[in-house]
Amino acid sequence: MALRAAWGARAASVGYGVTLPGPRVRPGSAMALEMLMTALLLLVIFTFLSSRRTNRWTPLAVLVTVALEVWQGAPYTGTSPNPARSLAPAVVAGHFTDWWVYLAGPLGGSLLAAVLWAQVPRVVLTAKLFHDPRYRSTLGSVLPARGG
Repeated sequence: MALRAAWGARAASVGYGVTLPGPRVRPGSAMALEMLMTALLLLVIFTFLSSRRTNRWTPLAVLVTVALEVWQGAPYTGTSPNPARSLAPAVVAGHFTDWWVYLAGPLGGSLLAAVLWAQVPRVVLTAKLFHDPRYRSTLGSVLPARGG
């Protein structure tokens, strides 16, 4: 593969970035933790985008949430709420042990967040930074967008 040829031993020495559960963490437990971390991240995003007062702080809230999840979750799961981030290194390395954890966890967490959020009587307001009024927007927004 191209990555192996380009990076050689350097990429192999870190396992090509393959995400794996911690040494004493069972795959099912790692999946549950990934699910909870993904659900938490999405609920933070939904919460911040549901208030005119807090929507501009969404990027900071996401940064803090992801940093805390990586800090606290990495020793147990490697913290990978993006399935592509885990699948690509597994394909390059040819190392598919427990790869399903990083597919099922984020997908389950997304579904969990959606189900929980459906119980909250709030609308997610989208906060667009820029929208050219000459083009129809495909994303609905209750908040005004800054024109160009």
